[in-house]
Amino acid sequence: MLLWFREFKVSDIAIIYGTRPQIIKAVVLSSALKKSGLEDHVMIDTGQHYDAALAGSHYQTLSAPGADYQLNIGKGTEAQQVAQIIERSEKLLLKLKPRRVIVLGDTNSTLGGALAASKLKIPLLHIEAGVRSYNRKMSEEINRIVTDHLAEQLMTTHADPSDNLIREGIDSRRIHIVGDLLFDAALTFSKRNSLEDVFRENSLPLKSGEYVLATLHRAETVDSATHLSRVIAGLEELASKICVVMPLHPRTQARLAAAGIVPRWLKLVAPVSYLNMLALEKNAKLLITDSGGVQREGYFLGVPTIVLRRETEWTQLVTSGHSYLVNPEESFNLEEAMVAMVENFQNSPETELFGAGMAATRICEILANDLNLE
Repeated sequence: MLLWFREFKVSDIAIIYGTRPQIIKAVVLSSALKKSGLEDHVMIDTGQHYDAALAGSHYQTLSAPGADYQLNIGKGTEAQQVAQIIERSEKLLLKLKPRRVIVLGDTNSTLGGALAASKLKIPLLHIEAGVRSYNRKMSEEINRIVTDHLAEQLMTTHADPSDNLIREGIDSRRIHIVGDLLFDAALTFSKRNSLEDVFRENSLPLKSGEYVLATLHRAETVDSATHLSRVIAGLEELASKICVVMPLHPRTQARLAAAGIVPRWLKLVAPVSYLNMLALEKNAKLLITDSGGVQREGYFLGVPTIVLRRETEWTQLVTSGHSYLVNPEESFNLEEAMVAMVENFQNSPETELFGAGMAATRICEILANDLNLE
């Protein structure tokens, strides 16, 4: 069912997104578009993150007006989600008749929106293009590759993704290094909530620097009972030495229940808002995550990060000393990894791996020029 949140209007630009991180980046981009004079755009939320705790309160938290259109995709297999996004996006795009479609990142919403735009021959702009893990077992990797090769304009976070695209035969004239919208968001929102507010809301009697913050949600981490058990055992062992706070993603919660895993020492809390998450990240002694976004936020906020992945698409964070890879498929000791990471942490934000926090402004400049050339 397609819901119309606002009065229907024909627009030059349609932004299609659907997950919590994408909501944050879409809000930042929409604000920049309005400031740059590109008010004629619409926000299309696919509803891929259907859980209200993950996505429903984000617009209010960020003081944003919300999506113009909500596609209400919700639950389903990945193929079902992508198929519904294509079908519902196509119907809407036929009515909106935008001159450009923008998609962000590497989710099912990214791929579905890209395919719908491509079939309708609407020029596509992909933000966070060129990112590669070189692990095609990850659905995100397939989403990135297909979207990049459908896009007319490709916005990259830094030089490495641009090089990836050139190696894949994409014309360098279509590739633009703009920085990271997530960096824009962190600079904009990281001072909005205090740690005391977060602790009070979640009954956490802690102090800055006295806890580790952990997040788990990726299929390759939590869908395997063996991998999940190993990771939780490692976190539990670490939690006997230092408090480990873990906002519990609905997917992870379901997998823990299905596997009969009941953590004893972890401080499990409900999913927190983006602003609260930034406050928790900023004040943590260490981050442990399988999230690409949290990896980058750790860099933006100057917090050492252990990445629970076999590989990472953000390799420059590892090579620069900001992150440390721990393979959840193998035996590991998180306490040893934490000590090594904290002792050897290289906090050098002046390297500006993801630009200077002006990605949205740069995207608007490129988009305005592109539209004016028609």
